[in-house]
Amino acid sequence: MNYYNNLFCIISSISIFYGATDIKKVIVNVNNYLPKRIEDAVNRHSSALKDQLKKNPNDGKIINQLGIKYASINYIEEALRLFEKLETIKGWKIKAVINQANCRILLSDNEKAVRLYKVVLLEEPKNESALANLVLLYKQNNDEENAKLYYAKLIALNKEAANQYSYLMENDSVITEREGQPGKKINIQKIKWDNAKPEEK
Repeated sequence: MNYYNNLFCIISSISIFYGATDIKKVIVNVNNYLPKRIEDAVNRHSSALKDQLKKNPNDGKIINQLGIKYASINYIEEALRLFEKLETIKGWKIKAVINQANCRILLSDNEKAVRLYKVVLLEEPKNESALANLVLLYKQNNDEENAKLYYAKLIALNKEAANQYSYLMENDSVITEREGQPGKKINIQKIKWDNAKPEEK
């Protein structure tokens, strides 16, 4: 499990322990809940990436990693700015747009997120990140028809996809709010970030 998934697992565990159903609130108050050593590790990792970025301001891999890092600690606006810059770098457009859409989910701007994922699918109809995250969005909106439609497209990609993405249809992929707070939130631990280096063409 990679660094970001570890961080999200820790946050999710803390939210369950404290009875929180809105994981975003836990992230916003990350300093109150995370052990100091985790907070220090987060800051050190960001600092190292920022130092690398100063030396290589157009390095797509560093920009993308730093954007995901910011998003993981709820610095969403900062992450968006980095992904917007990433979009201008050759070879990184698709990954930048996917991660911009992921940020829009975290900002509860789901309509914009859907539009961005569909922009990706126009260029890459088999993009797994876009398909997987659309399933989550439609499930959140109680649109089971479209959720199943995009899930079917996703698991049709290859033999492993059905097992790999079965979690999307599990009950905890979206989290029901407490009484008095209607609606659902996407379980951010389930969001698929695109952090791989683009393939050479």
